[in-house]
Amino acid sequence: MRDSAPHFGWSAPRVTVEGDPFNPRAILELELADHSVRWKGSESPTHRNRALVLVRLHSKPLGVLDVALAGRSDGFEGVFVEVSEELAVLIAEHLDKDASAELLQVVAREQGDLPSCLRGRAALLKSAPSVSIVLATKNRPVLVNRCLESIYELEYTNYEVIVVDSSTGGETETLISEKFSDVRYIRNLSGRVCVAKNRGAKLADGQYVAFTDDDAEVDRYWISQLVLTLESVPSAACATGLVLPLELDTPAQAWFEETGAFVEGIRSRRIDLEHREPGSLLPYATGRIGAGVNMAWRRDTLAEMGYFDVALDRCGAEDLAAFFDALCAGYEIVYEPGAIVWHQHRRTVDELREQTLWHATGLGAYLTRCLVKEPGRIWDLMTRIPGGLRYGFAASSVRNGRKSASFPREVTRQEWIGFVRGPAAYARGSLARRRFEGTRVNPPPR
Repeated sequence: MRDSAPHFGWSAPRVTVEGDPFNPRAILELELADHSVRWKGSESPTHRNRALVLVRLHSKPLGVLDVALAGRSDGFEGVFVEVSEELAVLIAEHLDKDASAELLQVVAREQGDLPSCLRGRAALLKSAPSVSIVLATKNRPVLVNRCLESIYELEYTNYEVIVVDSSTGGETETLISEKFSDVRYIRNLSGRVCVAKNRGAKLADGQYVAFTDDDAEVDRYWISQLVLTLESVPSAACATGLVLPLELDTPAQAWFEETGAFVEGIRSRRIDLEHREPGSLLPYATGRIGAGVNMAWRRDTLAEMGYFDVALDRCGAEDLAAFFDALCAGYEIVYEPGAIVWHQHRRTVDELREQTLWHATGLGAYLTRCLVKEPGRIWDLMTRIPGGLRYGFAASSVRNGRKSASFPREVTRQEWIGFVRGPAAYARGSLARRRFEGTRVNPPPR
């Protein structure tokens, strides 16, 4: 029996039961087309017993597997064989689509032997629309450096980077001026991440505005896939993508994965209210659409929506609120797993507890905002609250069923505490919003 477990965004590598040693995972990328192997971090993955493996074919993600590395005499070649067997159906499906496209496209001789699945991206790069990448940060110059280094490796070329810095010191400004001098640096003296994102978006020159966080690394094809998605779906206001762990070195990081983290699977999805399934929690459960660490918006659409709601500046969930606003306005949002970002999860239990409280408070504040902003949807929301509470808090729910026996109870308690605090947090944020009205204005004439 193969010692691997499929991980497609609905299951996670589980932390061992209390008393057993935790096995850190190496983070690998395998490209089946040329049998190349890449890994995150500076150390070789061979010292790890297990690995979380992103499997790609022609750069497209096919799946994420939790695979054993210890005791292998066949090295990475054996891993390739194992993942190929595990994902055989998806591999065949991908190759069949390429073959079908070949029959329909007698064009593209100029693109040589490029697989059919990549020709759209190749064509996009020849006439690439302009993109502004906004990175909000505070007091984390080392992470900013790593994130910007990954952005500089993008295959996309027609982009600008805007760093909005709320730091108390000058280290990030020095880093930008000395190492990344072509980055647009904006000093943010008031407000937090939501205000910073709005400042960056208002100053963006690009047709599209992409957002990521300083604790992330972006994939080489990240912007290409987001822009290709938005170009292909004119009715979409926003595109989101796959977020995977940059490291799984500690139990806290694996516990975060057990909560579902950011992962939303390896299938593309178009989301709108017209086609939601019976019992769907949309437009309220927008956390299942994507996350602010990996999203791109049409600049003009984001401006028309009023940018991000600064009433959420001190509790988060501004990304969820923006998704909600877009859906309620009749737009689509597209989830594209080919747009990949790698996120560094919190390493300690204390950090995980603090992050969980922040996220849960933001969720409660966001749902309160839904009622305030769309009072006509109150009855609709009320009918969906039982299902939402079961999904978020019931021990037997799909979400909580992922948690191992060793998952800290105090972290689960923070979910409840934060959620209950959310309404008051939104009320305070609404009062404070008056100070930041300047962040919610129409973009300057172009």
